Amino acid sequence: MNAPANPPPTVTDDEIAATSPSAMIRATAGIQIGSGVLTALTAAQVLTSVRYDGPMQFVPMAMVAFGLFGIPVGANVFRMRLWAAQAGCVISGVVALLQAALFVVNLGNGMLSCLGLVSPPFALLSFVFSFFAIGPCARATAIKARMQAAGLDLGN
Repeated sequence: MNAPANPPPTVTDDEIAATSPSAMIRATAGIQIGSGVLTALTAAQVLTSVRYDGPMQFVPMAMVAFGLFGIPVGANVFRMRLWAAQAGCVISGVVALLQAALFVVNLGNGMLSCLGLVSPPFALLSFVFSFFAIGPCARATAIKARMQAAGLDLGN
């Protein structure tokens, strides 16, 4: 009997365990989702209470879009998707900068809000956690690809 030319790749139990979200990945997903919600709420508060002219008028609308996009990204970080961890890192970094700039502009115009105080540090925390989630998500994505090549589909 002839042996197959390319035997199917093997997957160890440790590799299967590495595809399930650790506590850090679960925390990252929760922080990313929370940051998205806070960003959207902060932007909604600014949109309903302040009117900007010029290019600054687009910042709150961009924050709403980034905040709402951060929610499904956080859900996909929980599913150990590499692209989601990378997108979460980018989104959180942009949101942290936008919120910090908006906070400074609002403070200069006499508007101080609790959401405006809490949101930038939360977005920065989301950036840090997303950055550290890239490695485990990359490993899980590679393991899932090998498992699929071996005929073991995890269904996600």
